[in-house]
Amino acid sequence: TNSNPLQIGCLIATCACQVYELKADPCGHCLILNNVNFSGDSDLSTREGSDVDCEKLEKRFKALCFDVLTRRDLKAQVRLEMVSELRKLAWRDHSTLDCCVVVILSHGCQVGIYGTDGKPIPIEKIVNYFNGSNCPSLRGKPKLFFIQACGGGESLFWLQ
Repeated sequence: TNSNPLQIGCLIATCACQVYELKADPCGHCLILNNVNFSGDSDLSTREGSDVDCEKLEKRFKALCFDVLTRRDLKAQVRLEMVSELRKLAWRDHSTLDCCVVVILSHGCQVGIYGTDGKPIPIEKIVNYFNGSNCPSLRGKPKLFFIQACGGGESLFWLQ
């Protein structure tokens, strides 16, 4: 038996109830939202080192045969830049792809993930753009969300 979960030409994702074979080329779309610089009136600091994380994520997902799109310093409410990028990805045709990945690097709080304007977007709203009703071509396919969100000085309830 091969104990290596990665096979040449095929990525296999498993959970207790289902196995997803990711064979398409590209495997799927990967959107990376990298918020580094925040407006001065938001009281949110610059996320030093986020560009390094972003570059490593881009390299890794490209190596895993994903079509990677990166957007930097997007606002949440002014011009709805974060929402616009998420919607554009959700509205794409994913029917020939096997998976979809969304990575968000930003500040966060219990309410959600901050845009560079200091306004939060609820995580539930982000995830719901990709549900079966809003994105039928991803129905039954894995949708992966990676969120690296600095909480600042806030004490988050699950870290108490």
